[in-house]
Formats: sequence, structure tokens, C-alpha cells
Amino acid sequence: MIWQEASIALESVHRLSNLLISIIVITSILTLFIGYSAEKMVSDPILSITETMHSFSNRNYPEIPYQERGDEMGKMAKALGIFKSNALDKARLEEEKKLEKIRQEHERKETVRNLAQAFEKRIQSTIQTVASASTELATTTNDGIHT
Repeated sequence: MIWQEASIALESVHRLSNLLISIIVITSILTLFIGYSAEKMVSDPILSITETMHSFSNRNYPEIPYQERGDEMGKMAKALGIFKSNALDKARLEEEKKLEKIRQEHERKETVRNLAQAFEKRIQSTIQTVASASTELATTTNDGIHT
């Protein structure tokens, strides 16, 4: 009878031991699954957004992932979208400023060239007038001497 009770107790311990091992295995599998899921939900998006930010430092503005998400990753991606928009606006304004400077420089050179040409024409006209007056004076002087 003691052997029977001991056998029943040992069998109960054995079942309990098997149950605990099963619970530990299931808990371990669930922990691994949750860890993997958390990595995919958090770590991968952070790495992707970080990579996008590094691209920005090289003035490369790729499409920003995860903007459609409603969680913190989505908020970070939307904030990065604002940075991208501002960076593109800044680059566009810098390009416009550069083109405007080139246009103004070209316009200034054209104005200087036109002024130089106008000055040259006036000088040539003045020289022709002086030359004509000098020729007239010489003719008048020669006529006066011969008379």
C-alpha cells in the first residue's frame, strides 16, 4: 500500500514535471516569437529610417518608408519627410539664387559691353567731327594764305 501511494505520488510528480517542461518550452517559443516580432516591428524600421537619414547627409533624398504607420515609427518618418521637403526647398532656392547670380552677371557684362560700344561710337563721331573741323580749318587757312 505504501508502494502504491508512493507510485501514485511519483506518477503525479512525473506528470507535474512534464507539465512544467511543456510550459517552459512553450514560453521559450513564445518569447522567441515575440522578440523576433518586436525586432521586425521596431528595429528594422529604425534601421531603415537611419539609413534614409544618412542618405540626406549626402544630399540624396530617397523615398521615406513607414510614413503610413500610425505609431511612433510613422511619426518619425513623417518628421523626416518634413526635413526632406525643407532640404529640397533649400536646394531649389540655392539653385535659383545661383541661376539669378549668373543671369545678373551676364546682364552686367552685356550692359558694360553696350556702354563700351556706345562710348566707342561717340568717340569715333567726335574724332570724325574733329577731323572734319581740322580739315576745314586747314582748307580755310590754306585759302587765306593763298589769297
